[in-house]
Amino acid sequence: LLGYQPGIVYRPYTPMKYTRNWAWYHGPTAALQFTWQAGPVGLFAEPRYTWLSYERKYRNNPSDVARFSQRHFEFNVGLRLRQTQPNFVISSSDFEQSGFVSVDGAIYPVHYKRANGLNGIFSHLGSQFGIGLGRQFTELSAFRIKFDYQNLKSQHADDAYMGIRFGLDYMGSISNLLWGYKKDRMVD
Repeated sequence: LLGYQPGIVYRPYTPMKYTRNWAWYHGPTAALQFTWQAGPVGLFAEPRYTWLSYERKYRNNPSDVARFSQRHFEFNVGLRLRQTQPNFVISSSDFEQSGFVSVDGAIYPVHYKRANGLNGIFSHLGSQFGIGLGRQFTELSAFRIKFDYQNLKSQHADDAYMGIRFGLDYMGSISNLLWGYKKDRMVD
């Protein structure tokens, strides 16, 4: 799974040196998704790595900006609901296009350059809730639009912030690539 995520970060606690307490952010993301699908309902686990960056303007000199970069690993666990539709393309396989909805949540450490080992990383746990809507177009390819809400801790003890992100993901099926498409495969 490869994607790109733009979003908004909101920091209720904003030092007086910045002009506002929110900023646009963006960055690439990559993940693997393991799915167990039993009929229309399935469970999935999705380890994901995201690298986000954003800028904030200084209050006393708006032409000067502070640049921030945030990398985090999250492990999403969720439900996947799938609905199949007949395939109208003439094909020798029994593949049927399917739409899906996913709902997930995660708790994950946020990595900062100044974090002191594992204690520094795990003292900055964040949480995330997401909902996605996708469609599998071929045996190997699917696209997903995803909306996430995050609540994160900063590297400063008294600072926390929220994020709202929108993602567009390309999802490729490794199992179908390696072993061929199988309509009733439960693990993907």
